[in-house]
Amino acid sequence: MGGLKTKVVKEIKVDIGKCTGCRSCELACSAFHAVPKYSSLNPARSRIRVFMDEIRDLYVPIRAGGYTQAECNGRNLYIIDGKEYSECAFCPASCPSRDYFKEPDSGLPLKCDMCEDVPPLAEPMCVVACKFDALTYEERVEKIAEEPRGIEDQVELKAAYESLVKKHGANMFYESVDLRRECCHIRKIVPLKRKLNSLKAWISGMRRSQSVTRENVTCVEWDSRFKLVKINPIFNWTDKQIRAYIKKNDIPYNILHDRGYPSIGCAPCTRAVKPGQDIRSGRWWWEDPEHKECGLHINKGDKNGKY
Repeated sequence: MGGLKTKVVKEIKVDIGKCTGCRSCELACSAFHAVPKYSSLNPARSRIRVFMDEIRDLYVPIRAGGYTQAECNGRNLYIIDGKEYSECAFCPASCPSRDYFKEPDSGLPLKCDMCEDVPPLAEPMCVVACKFDALTYEERVEKIAEEPRGIEDQVELKAAYESLVKKHGANMFYESVDLRRECCHIRKIVPLKRKLNSLKAWISGMRRSQSVTRENVTCVEWDSRFKLVKINPIFNWTDKQIRAYIKKNDIPYNILHDRGYPSIGCAPCTRAVKPGQDIRSGRWWWEDPEHKECGLHINKGDKNGKY
């Protein structure tokens, strides 16, 4: 049996409620990344941009980052942090800054490097320049589970996925809803079902406001797919309530939520969204909204979610 291990993570936290849109962070970042350093103020070199969310009437700072390693098909190869990336729909689709951050000379994607320097800076330049505490540099202790699945389960699931890829190709999930669901079935539904078979109930974070496929979610319901009681304690909460509760109670959360990912799934099937867009629009973005479920939260016979 495994346990928990911890690691210290340094991160830039964003409080959009305090951002005034002054863009001092952009200027400071562009100066640090000028060639030579501090020689000019070219906004195109900035690894942070401030956008106006017209729906919420808020300024939203967004950092470049979140690149996901692609299974390169040999076209338009990128090398970022020593890893290979290509524009075959894997990394650009999963990158929150694919439309905003490009190196002005080479055109390659930019990535926030936290202003790495020798000697190291006490804080990234965007944090130093922000006078309203909309950007803060903090350390947090992250707990990591050490309880891998059994070797037999890993081998079985790996074999099933390799068989799917061999038959339909590595990008099969982009080809059709059925193939995408088959991938979800192997990677998500089968492992979860094995665990739920030993339980009488399970708790999820589903909310009605997340998508059209979840608008009829109730607090307690019978899960006909997995044959047990399902509890959705925050089924009627809004995004605003979620953020307020996290802040008030200092609850750890996935840092990708601050980087344009309000909904997070597998890397090839998740991309960041722009401020004001529907929170689930970055999931399976090539599909119609009524199909956007992996199958974990769809009961047999549901009218919503044509699964």
